[in-house]
Amino acid sequence: MKFGTSGIRGKYPEVINEELAKKLAYAINSYTKGKVAIATDTRLSGPSLKKALIENTNNDILDFGVVPTPLLCFGIENSDAAIGVMITASHNPREDNGFKLWDENGMAFTRDKEEKIEALLASYKKHPIKEKTVQKVDIIEKYKKAIRDKIQLKGNLKVLIDCGGGAAYTITPELLDEYGYETVKISCEPDGSFSARNPEPNQDNLKHTAELVKKHHCDIGFAHDGDADRVMAIDNKGNVVDFDKFLAFLCKNSKNKGKFVVTVDTSMTVDHAVKGQIIRAKVGDVAVAEELQKTNADFGGEPSGSYIFPEFGLWPDGVYAVFKILSFLEKDGRSLSDILDEIKKFPFSRNKLECKNKEKVMQELKGLVPDDCELNTIDGLFMKFKDSSILIRPSGTQSIVRVNIEAESEEKLKNLKEFWIEKVKEVIQNG
Repeated sequence: MKFGTSGIRGKYPEVINEELAKKLAYAINSYTKGKVAIATDTRLSGPSLKKALIENTNNDILDFGVVPTPLLCFGIENSDAAIGVMITASHNPREDNGFKLWDENGMAFTRDKEEKIEALLASYKKHPIKEKTVQKVDIIEKYKKAIRDKIQLKGNLKVLIDCGGGAAYTITPELLDEYGYETVKISCEPDGSFSARNPEPNQDNLKHTAELVKKHHCDIGFAHDGDADRVMAIDNKGNVVDFDKFLAFLCKNSKNKGKFVVTVDTSMTVDHAVKGQIIRAKVGDVAVAEELQKTNADFGGEPSGSYIFPEFGLWPDGVYAVFKILSFLEKDGRSLSDILDEIKKFPFSRNKLECKNKEKVMQELKGLVPDDCELNTIDGLFMKFKDSSILIRPSGTQSIVRVNIEAESEEKLKNLKEFWIEKVKEVIQNG
C-alpha cells in the first residue's frame, strides 16, 4: 500500500478497511514505541477503523475523538505523542476513508517517513498484542483558547458557516459565537454520509451555500471540507472566491518577512499581486510545510483552500484560517468582493491528458523546454516566462498528465494551448 500526496485514501471497505488498520497498527508499533494520538472525522466508517487500529497496536493511545485534522495536529504538538493518525479522506467523496500520519510536531509525514511505514506495512506479520492505556483527550477548549489568545477580533461582521456535516461542526460555529459574530449556521451537525453536499468545498458543491450567503446578506461565508484542514470563502455577493485571487489576498495580508510558499499549480496572479518572494513547492500540504520550515516564510497555501500559518502550526488549518481571514477583513474595512476585484486574474487553462507511461513522457518533454524560460522541476515542468507560464505535471494518483497554461492575454493563451497540448499529445502517442 502506497501513500499518495495526502496519506492513504480509497473506497471503504474495498481499499481502506479494518485489515489495513491492523497492518498500520503493526507498522506504527515497529516505527515507534511512543504514544499514538488518534482522531477521526465524521465518516461512518471512522469508529470501526479506529477500533481496529487501537486493538491491534501495542502503543499507548491518546484518543482525541471526532475532531478536525488541525485539532489533532495541535493536540500532538501540545502532548507527549510521538506520532498522530488522522482517520479521514478529507475532501474525498463520502464512500472513501483513509489514514494520514503526523510527526511529534504536528507536521505531516514527509516522503522518507512514509516510505518507512510502507516497508513496514509490506513486512506485516501477526504479533502478540500487549496491554496498553487508552486515554480520552478533549482538546477543543485548549485549541479555542489558543486561537482567542492569538487573534483579537471585533465580531462586527455577519458570517455564514457551512461545516458540511464534517468534523468542524462544533468548533468553528462555537468560536464565531464566542467572538460575538452574527452567524448563519448550516450543516453544523455531524453527518458522516454528507447528505447536504459533497465534502469538497468547490464551486459546484457550494451553489446552495453561496445562495444563502446572498439571501442572508452576509459579509462572508465559509465552507469546510470533511476534516476542516481546508476552508473555502464566499464573498458578500454570493460568489465562491477565485482560488488564486484569494491566495494572493492571504499572502498580501500575512506579510512580515515578505516570503510566501505556494504550490507549482498556483497561478501567476499571486506573483503579480504580491510584493515579496514567491517560493513554489510540490503539490501537497506536506511539501508546503517543509518549505515553510526551510525558508522561515510568512505563510503557505494551495489554490485548493489548504492554508498553513506557521505562527500557529505547520499543519493546514481551515479553522484557524477562518479567524485570520476575519481579522484581515476587519482591518481592511472594505467588502471582500471589492478587495478581490482589485486583484488581476490572468487567462488560465487547465487540461488533462490520458497517459500511461508518465515517467517516460516527462523525460521526453524535458527536451522541449525553451531556453528563455525560468524552469522549476520540483514537481513536473514549470516554465515561467515574462508574460506566461506552463505547468506540465504527472498526476500522483491517476494515469494522466496535467497541462496548466496561463498568459497575459486570451490570444497568447490560445496560441500556447494549441502548441503545448499538441506537443504533449505527440510525446504521449510516441511513448
